[in-house]
Amino acid sequence: MGSIPIVGSKTDAARFYWDKFEVSGATPDGGSKISVNQQTMAKGARIIIQLECGACKSRNYTTFKNRENTKKLVLKKYCPQCRKHTEHQEVKITKK
Repeated sequence: MGSIPIVGSKTDAARFYWDKFEVSGATPDGGSKISVNQQTMAKGARIIIQLECGACKSRNYTTFKNRENTKKLVLKKYCPQCRKHTEHQEVKITKK
């Protein structure tokens, strides 16, 4: 009896597995250099920002913001230094 080709055989699986690799040039010892095709990773959709009090300029809160929003975030929050609710504006986090 003749053999019937099976879809999804080991050779198909091996071909799928090896498609992730690419051979690039020869190494000094005569072998070939195999590297994994790396996909670029996406940037995170959110960034960390600080909220600064509009009255006393103290930075009281840290929150996340969508990267696509280009306008500065302004929220009414409680400021412990002023002891009242004031507008807090978005500022970048400074590294010390």
